[in-house]
Amino acid sequence: GTVIACGMRHSSLNQALEVGADLALTPEALEGYVKEHKISIDVVADFVGTQTTFDLSSRVAAPGGVVHIIGLMQPKLTITPLEMMAKDLTVRVSLWGCKSELSEVLQAIKDGKVKPHVEERPLEEVETVIEELKAGKLKSRVALIPSHSD
Repeated sequence: GTVIACGMRHSSLNQALEVGADLALTPEALEGYVKEHKISIDVVADFVGTQTTFDLSSRVAAPGGVVHIIGLMQPKLTITPLEMMAKDLTVRVSLWGCKSELSEVLQAIKDGKVKPHVEERPLEEVETVIEELKAGKLKSRVALIPSHSD
């Protein structure tokens, strides 16, 4: 299949291409690109989880497709049943997977198929990291490492 990444920040789009996405577009460009190129998107993974991203996901998903909500930015999303039924869409949600799926992910990292971007910072910077997260400034996962005092 083809992986199309969609995001607001150009740095995130570039990062998506670096880790294997075939195409990276802004939300404004995605819908037009799908229509212009007559692309059928069978599965949409919404890693943000806002009404705006869910609505876009539903619009670009192909008839009979799946919209999988993974992000949790808003506690409630409105689903319009008539729109879902008209396209025969399936909406799924998940917080994570099972132990065997975690093993698969860790094996993919070990095999070099997935190259996560992880930045290490001292545990003392936790407040700064949280503020950067809220402001949308983080470009990767952050591992907070406790300092070792002897």
